[in-house]
Amino acid sequence: MRKSIPLVLLIILIVTLPGKAQDYPRSAAPESPAVGAPSSSVPDLTAEEWDYLAKKKVIKVCVDPAWMPFEAIVNSAHVGMSADYLALISRMLGVRFQLVPTASWNESLANLKSRKCDILTLAMETSERKAYANFTQPYFVIPLVIATTKEKPFIADLSDVSDMRLGMVKGYAFSEFLKVEYPDIDIKDYDSVYDGLAALEKGEIYGFIDNLTTIAYEITRSFSSSLKISGRINRNWELGIAVRNDDPVLFSVMDKAVRSVDRNVMQQLQAKWISVTYEQPFDYALLWRILAVAALVAALFTYRFLKIQSFNTTLRGLNQRLQESEASFRSLTDNAHEGIAVVQNMRLVYVNPSVCALTGYSRAELMGLESYSALIDPEQRAAMVSNHVNRLSGKDAPVRYETVLLRSDGSRCPIEMTGVLISWNGERSTLNVLSDISERKATEEAVRFMALHDNLTRLPNRYLLKDRLERAIAHARRSGRPFALLFLDLNGFKKVNDTHGHDVGDLLLKGIAERLQSLMRESDTLARMGGDEFVALFPQVDGRAGVESLIARIDETTRAPFFFGSLEIRSSASVGFALFPEDGRTEEDLLRVADMRMYQDKQARAPDLR
Repeated sequence: MRKSIPLVLLIILIVTLPGKAQDYPRSAAPESPAVGAPSSSVPDLTAEEWDYLAKKKVIKVCVDPAWMPFEAIVNSAHVGMSADYLALISRMLGVRFQLVPTASWNESLANLKSRKCDILTLAMETSERKAYANFTQPYFVIPLVIATTKEKPFIADLSDVSDMRLGMVKGYAFSEFLKVEYPDIDIKDYDSVYDGLAALEKGEIYGFIDNLTTIAYEITRSFSSSLKISGRINRNWELGIAVRNDDPVLFSVMDKAVRSVDRNVMQQLQAKWISVTYEQPFDYALLWRILAVAALVAALFTYRFLKIQSFNTTLRGLNQRLQESEASFRSLTDNAHEGIAVVQNMRLVYVNPSVCALTGYSRAELMGLESYSALIDPEQRAAMVSNHVNRLSGKDAPVRYETVLLRSDGSRCPIEMTGVLISWNGERSTLNVLSDISERKATEEAVRFMALHDNLTRLPNRYLLKDRLERAIAHARRSGRPFALLFLDLNGFKKVNDTHGHDVGDLLLKGIAERLQSLMRESDTLARMGGDEFVALFPQVDGRAGVESLIARIDETTRAPFFFGSLEIRSSASVGFALFPEDGRTEEDLLRVADMRMYQDKQARAPDLR
């Protein structure tokens, strides 16, 4: 029989450990929904449920009309991630989803409540909404963040600004949760994320709260020069499908459909709308200087470090219980979500099922290893063994540190290891807790990339350009070799936006970026400064003759027509340049000279542009 007190200790231990994303049941892996053919296993519906769908034929859908990249209504059509997700479910169930147009999220909620629509595609469960809706298993889990203007300091915790006026979209679930947790919080409602960020830019509110993906999307598109992400709120947005609660059969069908969509399909679907490419990471000092988003990552590490003392107290309490009875220990750890292992004389003498799941090895295979170090990446192995030996000998050793685990299939998994000294069957040993931090690492890499790159074109932004320009100046001063800086501004871009819309404008910007990138060497840098402005850095150039050759190639490639479907768009670029050191020896001087010459070029082209 399991003892209640040790079980409570284990619960405290797991709660104190680093947060782990919630795991949800998954089914067989389908192909990507982008292929266009049915690509997921058909849910295991009852005969009654199939008959219901045959009679129902059409399911009425309400969405948030302005919540990209998750969903929106554009030209009376449902677009975004949830639209692709419904298309996948439509093919699986053989049923048609019909959009009920709305002007705001609050109107969509009201429509579900009044039964004008059958489902909401993306909604979070709250006590108020349960009065009129049932909720499927969540299929999106996104961090919640707060945005401010750029001069505001980093926000470590929402309580730091709970006395300030903050903004959220009207009717969003977290508004209800935050008002319960912070009774005095002042939240102003807005119809959309864009409206809230526009109010933030004008100074009407101190900060605006929403999920990381949507805020980053809107800031990159419309507010990159004035707003930033200043902190993460320790909550996740868990979004599923809300179904009217007077139709239990429809709820059962939709819940089974959600559960039948494989994780790989979800990742491919999200990648279509949120494309993230990882580069070699930059040092944290640079990230601290250039964006508060990186400061958020560092602050999270600091916060977790400050919790070590509390964690150690809990872990030592558990250790005392373990010394009383090995049987009690096993009853505590066998059902733990974190991996727990005991190492004695370099061998594993106990592993719980979570260690087996994490490594891909059976318990017998793990216990048969000559040394536990075979599970550690070779580059991390020496440091890992050193920590273990120091801990056994009573020397100082970090209680918690990161390393890389080798799985049975050869893949690598970043983990956080926590170890303390214990007595196991009368011998000195170490008790180790293994936490999978691969999702956290991926999030950190995504945040680093977003801090240094333009979200639309995936090119370096002004902060990364600044770093590379500083390096180029330092290298040129040492080597005595010149380099060139080009400033480009598209001609007639506003007319394209006004005539054909911002979507076509975005396609043109991406097309220009791709063509210019094709002219770059590996050592060159092409950055988007914002709007229709680009800067190109060429560390190796043959004086003015080389620059003139580059400008001619740029002019040729930008003048070639672009075709977007049946639409033909013609464009060109005005270009200015600056040479180091004859035009300037500082970043500011070089950019100023290149910008001045770009405007001279634009004035010279003016008759041709009219």
